[in-house]
Amino acid sequence: MADDKSKTDGRDRSRVSGSEPYEVEYFAQKHGLSAQQARD
Repeated sequence: MADDKSKTDGRDRSRVSGSEPYEVEYFAQKHGLSAQQARD
């Protein structure tokens, strides 16, 4: 992430990227789901 707050890239960080395994695993563990349920 850039130090300059005026330079943003437009990503929506409130969403989980299903193509990133570490994000899916974190979301699944946080919410008590299996990895497949989190992807769905």
